Amino acid sequence: MKKIFFVLTLACCMVFVFGCNGGNQVPNTNPSSPTTNSTSPANGGTQTSTAKPVLIKVGSVGPESGDLIADGVQKFKKYVEEQSDGRIVVELYTGGVLGGDTDMSEQMSTGLLEMALPSCSSLAMYDERIGIPDMNFLFTSTEAAEQAVNGELGDFIRGLLEERNISYVPGTIVCNEKLFLMNNVRPIVTPEDLKGLKIRTQTANHHVVAFKRMGANATPMSFGELFTACQNGTVDGTVNNPSLASVMGFAEVLKYGTDLNQIYSCGAIFFCKSWYDGLDTDIRQIVKDGLEYAANWQRQMRDEYYTNAFKMMEDAGLQMTYLTDEQRAAFRQVALPYFDEYIQKWGQNIFDMAWKYNN
Repeated sequence: MKKIFFVLTLACCMVFVFGCNGGNQVPNTNPSSPTTNSTSPANGGTQTSTAKPVLIKVGSVGPESGDLIADGVQKFKKYVEEQSDGRIVVELYTGGVLGGDTDMSEQMSTGLLEMALPSCSSLAMYDERIGIPDMNFLFTSTEAAEQAVNGELGDFIRGLLEERNISYVPGTIVCNEKLFLMNNVRPIVTPEDLKGLKIRTQTANHHVVAFKRMGANATPMSFGELFTACQNGTVDGTVNNPSLASVMGFAEVLKYGTDLNQIYSCGAIFFCKSWYDGLDTDIRQIVKDGLEYAANWQRQMRDEYYTNAFKMMEDAGLQMTYLTDEQRAAFRQVALPYFDEYIQKWGQNIFDMAWKYNN
């Protein structure tokens, strides 16, 4: 009896000691906790952990893909995720789900959003001069626009933006496409054809002033409201990027188009400066390279997107009017005096920086 009691007591002690030492290690089933190897620094091994990837949220009022700007962002996403071996994850928030351009600009400025694609006109809420690249009839060619915004003029604008904690990689502002005019009333061939039409413009004051000079009833409106406004007749027409208009289906609600080319639409992938500056050096270099890669791809592809967009819209029923240089010059001549007001407000120097590359 004593012998049996001794064996049972010994077995219980062994179970107790084994339990205290942990026995076989139970796998960690908590997905949120770091994974470590079985050796530790205390016994000569090295401890490893799975680092959390850098998350980049990119906001846009445009589509997820299909137009030149959106597809450029997709190129950026693919590039940085591949080059970082998964250490960077890009999430796209399109269709204005984070708000309009002004909302997302404020989110970047306050550090709540890493990247966004607002127009220069939207960023002009911080300083009117930031919107100068989007002024009607400012530039005479794509080449002149890009040389200006990626030169001295671009440096000036970036300085104003960085006061608001927003920036971009120098050289990555792209003249995406020449804007064109759409309306639901009649073909537009001369400035007289614009008289009385309710034309949606961006919210920057200089857009309103220019179209009023051309006789239109300029109606500033955010992009998120635009399709419905065209559909129900709140506005008679709008100006837009061709590839964006084609993807968003504006040819379904507007009948007439004119390649007015009054704005050489300039834009970049903007970012929160404090966030970008705080990235590890290697991650920041990958992001920078990705932004440059996307910008160069857009430059190579813009003519193809521009041509294909008009074909798609004409196939959908849009009646396009293609202006001669002389016809387009008539619109510019009527609108041109509006520059005088802004030269007085902003000074001649900023316009000299913009116009120095015009032919």
